[in-house]
Amino acid sequence: MTNSIQLPFYKIVEPYHNKQLFADYYLDHILTKQDAWKDSLMGSKQFLAWLNTLYNQEKNNLAAYSEEQLERHWFRPILSKLGHVFESQAPIQGLQDDHTKRPDYMFFANETARQTALHEITTDNYEKHALAIGEVKKWDIPLSKKLRHGDPHFSAQNPMWQIDYYLQASNLKWGIISNGKIWRLVHANSSQKLTTFYEVNLTELLNANNAKSFRYFYAFFHQSAFTPNPQGHVLLETVLTGSHDYAIGVEQDLRENAYHALVTLMQGFWDIRQNNLDESDLHAIYENSLYLLYRLLFILYAESKKTYQWH
Repeated sequence: MTNSIQLPFYKIVEPYHNKQLFADYYLDHILTKQDAWKDSLMGSKQFLAWLNTLYNQEKNNLAAYSEEQLERHWFRPILSKLGHVFESQAPIQGLQDDHTKRPDYMFFANETARQTALHEITTDNYEKHALAIGEVKKWDIPLSKKLRHGDPHFSAQNPMWQIDYYLQASNLKWGIISNGKIWRLVHANSSQKLTTFYEVNLTELLNANNAKSFRYFYAFFHQSAFTPNPQGHVLLETVLTGSHDYAIGVEQDLRENAYHALVTLMQGFWDIRQNNLDESDLHAIYENSLYLLYRLLFILYAESKKTYQWH
């Protein structure tokens, strides 16, 4: 009788889940080489240590908290520690017909901007002083599902639809939506799709306790990600633009490489004498080479998305 050996199971924690808001390659290979990213490690370590303390104090209560309690004991301490200056239940002039339609948070660059905005709270200029909008939910509320089917009230709608509604009404570019466990960034240009966002599972990162991976939360949700650095660059805008430029470059390269690959496949079939091919077979060679190329591209794409593994 042989003894079976039980190997330890290690769960791989992905530092982020990017749903077509940015380019994964940019996040993994370009952003990580930039000085600002490298410089964020110390801040990430300090914030992670602080948040672990808060999480250990609150983790047994988080799921039971009401939304208001979760804001008081979880969201607001985190947002403040991330450097955010915010106004709760901020009014947007386009939403004044229904007082239930107010975002939970309006984020500002500093206290001066918040105070200036308050003087124009009854005008369309109020939100022009803001950086972003935030919407929060209870701990286990799903962020991509309608909360109560058949309920026409705004608060019962898909949270992703709600944050898009706020973004379009305010003309702001960036939104944060979270249930405390899952944190998402959305952009006004793609938020109407409801499926395009950058997401971090905060509790998974806390349990992993890795400051390098934790930067994918700290750097992207910190107040400095929404404000210009001394060189005038805004991190989120830089990543968004860089991702777009990278995608265009990849598309151009893909077209060129696909053409060369197709020619190589066709030439390969033609050069094998055992195939006994002549000019009457050229169309068949082209079609079958194209089929093979598409299948190879599909397999490589699936492998890159980790939905297929070579054996």
